[in-house]
Amino acid sequence: MREDCQGRIPSLADWLGRIQPEPWMANGRIDNDPTQIVGDPRAAWVEAVTGHQTILGFEEWLLKVSVEHVQHRQNRAAA
Repeated sequence: MREDCQGRIPSLADWLGRIQPEPWMANGRIDNDPTQIVGDPRAAWVEAVTGHQTILGFEEWLLKVSVEHVQHRQNRAAA
C-alpha cells in the first residue's frame, strides 16, 4: 500500500476530499420522517430489506427505527 501511495497511507478524509462532485450526486433527499411500523415488525423489516431501504439485520433495524421514533418525538416536543 505504501509503495502504491508513494510512501504515505491516505486517510478517509484524504480520499473523500478529492471526490469531484457530479450533478447526479445532488439528486438525493434526506428523509426526516421515521419509518412507521404498522402490524408485524418483522414484515416491515422484510419490506425494508426487499425495497433496498436497509441492509441491517432485524434486531439492529428495530433498534434503529425505535431510536428514530424517540428522536422524532423529542424534536417535535422541542419545536
